[in-house]
Amino acid sequence: MTALGVATPPTKPTRPASDHFNQTTPNEKDLVSSAWKITIVAVAIISNAALLIAQQAAFRLLAPVIGSSVETWSAIIGVFLLGIAIGNHYAGKLADRFSAVTLISGSLAAGSISMLLMPVIADNLASSVAFGQLSLSVQIFTGAFFVCLLPGIVLSLVTPPSIRSIVNDPREIGSVAGRIFAWGTFGSLAGNYLAGFVLLAIFGVRVITAASLIVLAVATFIGGRRHAIGEKRTQKLSDGAVNTNEDDSTTDIDRQWYRKALLIVFACSFVTGAVEGAAFRILTPLVGVSMFLSAGVVGVILAGMSFGNAFGGNLATRFGTHQVLRKSLIACAVATLAIAPLWKFVVSSGIFKQMPLIPQILAWSFTLFLLPAIAFGTITPQVIRLSVRSVKNSGKISGQLYAWSTVGCIVGILAAAWFSIETFGAIRTTILCGMIPVALALLTGNGTLKATDEVSETSAAKSDLRTIPAALLVAAVALLLTCKSPYRSRKSLLQP
Repeated sequence: MTALGVATPPTKPTRPASDHFNQTTPNEKDLVSSAWKITIVAVAIISNAALLIAQQAAFRLLAPVIGSSVETWSAIIGVFLLGIAIGNHYAGKLADRFSAVTLISGSLAAGSISMLLMPVIADNLASSVAFGQLSLSVQIFTGAFFVCLLPGIVLSLVTPPSIRSIVNDPREIGSVAGRIFAWGTFGSLAGNYLAGFVLLAIFGVRVITAASLIVLAVATFIGGRRHAIGEKRTQKLSDGAVNTNEDDSTTDIDRQWYRKALLIVFACSFVTGAVEGAAFRILTPLVGVSMFLSAGVVGVILAGMSFGNAFGGNLATRFGTHQVLRKSLIACAVATLAIAPLWKFVVSSGIFKQMPLIPQILAWSFTLFLLPAIAFGTITPQVIRLSVRSVKNSGKISGQLYAWSTVGCIVGILAAAWFSIETFGAIRTTILCGMIPVALALLTGNGTLKATDEVSETSAAKSDLRTIPAALLVAAVALLLTCKSPYRSRKSLLQP
């Protein structure tokens, strides 16, 4: 078992997919494989930490130019997410065509350059007469676009080739993707806290991060050369051979299912973005507005997503069926719908009132938002596992799914901030979001099952497929009628 939790393939000569292992000794092969996978873990952590550090640095750089406001924060986050979506989309296409070592080391080096350019671009915008004559809203969007888009794109180019370089068997794709996403989310969590509380206050964070990326890029290039040589040997020996681990039904993707897969990851990320936006509005009347609230909510959600990614990867590898995915979506719905009654219970009982501020923020965040984050984190690895049928297109599919997931998060944040919360209230927004996974579970249930699914659906399972979502929808309607928005009446909220 390696750092990414993927078992090293056996070296028995009876399995064509692993005949190329005979070109090296078992100990040498294990050494190369383990070293490369450890490198990928480091890449996932540092590149995602750099993304969050760049985001925090962008706030500091643009505040003197366009001010510090909700619009500024939302624009910076939105542009970074847009860059991540673009980067993953094109990285997925490149990952199936070019060496992972070259793509990863090149993107890290380019990422360091892009971070060094951020203050230069911000200074030029501040001194530009033409920029100063624009309206404030146009300045906010333009400043965020020029400062944040390039780092968002180049630093997100590493994930698809990282996945593609490790997967030798389509059955491993869910576990590999889940663990890479988990380590990446852990890196985002570390970058969020390091930048917010340590680095920006003490050091020149951009120079430190850029130097770290350059070192990692060089290490990735050097450490990955033997891995690249091994890939070439594998390719030569496997030309014309049949891979027994490929899906026998087709070497292409199931188009009908893939359209549903894109919708599932988009909608699930839409919900996570909307719930994260609602979280701040729910907790503000209780604990006030501070950087501790932002760090607490974001930290808990990232921690939950990291654990969910890892757990979802295990589910994908062990089961890899539509039935388990449906159950996971039902769990997402239950966890999201539970936010409203938990909020009402804790407010009425007052069990957190006597806590100091920071423990109170953490207690609220863990109680309301940890389980939804874990549940939604399990979805993408399972969807990737069900979508990938051939190693040859694993990079493209994982990149596209991750890109659609990021776009969904962007739309969810904007929809919650500009429409849903103001129209329905923050609590009712979470209830409406909880109804979306129910619809996705029904959509998945009507989808095409893979030929590799070993568990056939019984009549009882089909009955549960209809009964459980119906019960959840009834519960959601009841919650909509009984739970009020926390902004309707502060007095009634604190003293129900």
